[in-house]
Amino acid sequence: MFKSLRVQIYSLAFIPFVIVALLGVFLQLNSLDGFGSDVSKLTEDTILMVEKSRLKSIIDSVESLIQPLVDKPGTEGYDEALALLSNIKFGEGTGYIFGYKEDGERVLMGNTSSGIGDNYWDLQDKQGQFIIRDLVDIGKQGGGFYTYWFPKPKESKASPKYSYAIYISKWNLMLGTGFYIDSMDKAMASIDESIASSQNTNLTHSLLTTIIVAIIVAFIVTFAIRRIYNGLKNLSASVEALARGEGDLTQTIINSPIDILNDIANDFNHFLNSLGNDVRNIKQTSENLSEMAVQSTERQRKLEDSSDQQKHETTQVATAVEEMASTSAEIANIAEVTRSSAENAEKEMQDVLLQVNSSNQRMDELNELLEHVEQSVQELGGNVESISSVLGVIQSISEQTNLLALNAAIEAARPVNKVEVLPSLLMKCVR
Repeated sequence: MFKSLRVQIYSLAFIPFVIVALLGVFLQLNSLDGFGSDVSKLTEDTILMVEKSRLKSIIDSVESLIQPLVDKPGTEGYDEALALLSNIKFGEGTGYIFGYKEDGERVLMGNTSSGIGDNYWDLQDKQGQFIIRDLVDIGKQGGGFYTYWFPKPKESKASPKYSYAIYISKWNLMLGTGFYIDSMDKAMASIDESIASSQNTNLTHSLLTTIIVAIIVAFIVTFAIRRIYNGLKNLSASVEALARGEGDLTQTIINSPIDILNDIANDFNHFLNSLGNDVRNIKQTSENLSEMAVQSTERQRKLEDSSDQQKHETTQVATAVEEMASTSAEIANIAEVTRSSAENAEKEMQDVLLQVNSSNQRMDELNELLEHVEQSVQELGGNVESISSVLGVIQSISEQTNLLALNAAIEAARPVNKVEVLPSLLMKCVR
């Protein structure tokens, strides 16, 4: 399966895209989570800062509101101030003004009379903090913020509360207000819900965008792969057709719309053209060699005829030599008879002398003829060597061309063996 070029190209195209897409989604999730956490923390800090500012503003307003009453002599404005402060509400009724004497006696608790006159100096929250003592101390120090656990109005369960307290030294009175942190938690929950909804929306948009991009990329990659694969398939089909064409070098590979495949096709076509030229040159050379082999065969035939003629002439010379030898034997016999009958007659001697002179002359002619024969034999030996050299060349050419030229060379070489016997026959005849 993985040997398929199409599968490999699709893998190379889509695997990096899928990895990048998954990595992008993962990074976006982390970014959204981090962004949500950062926004939640920033929102919480901002709400807390706003609430703290609001508490301080409320206390500053309270202080400004009762300042004319505080400025009255003695405790004339004290009760009026408490009555005025008991009517102040904010934060959907959960916010109110409370007041405690320096010794912990409760004198103000919003618009309720719960615990008025009771002493809360030793009041502790679930974390062990002395609430009233700490608030009085903070108020005496010029005012400040304080966090503790305290029940909401009409509730018995303590909730975390953030307060701001001041101290009216003229009346030995600590005034304060606060807000319950769980109310901020509700706002934070609403904000977190909005952030989560926004994150889900952004994530959905990102996934849709990724899917759309994946579809577009798949379409583009499929189109590109189809072009590449079709070009490769055409190239393969052309090569296969060339292979099935039994060496038909006139076929060419069709061009491709892809530049690198087109370059391969052009280069391969150029190679086929060069190979065709080489084959044509080899064919022409073979034809020339065949023609040379035919010419060599013709020359060999002529050499055979010449060798036969020389053989015939040599045979005639050998016959003449044999006749001369017989004549010489007869002359020797006559000379022997002449020596035995020297006393017969001077005329017969003169005839014998004339015959001897004539024999000597014929012997000289015979020697001259034998010299010519020897020279002819030497020339014949040189011709035989030339013939052997020519036959060697012809044999080399015949081996490189075809079996017919080789057979012709072998047939042409057979008379040479006959010619090489002639010098030994001539030497025997001379002897």
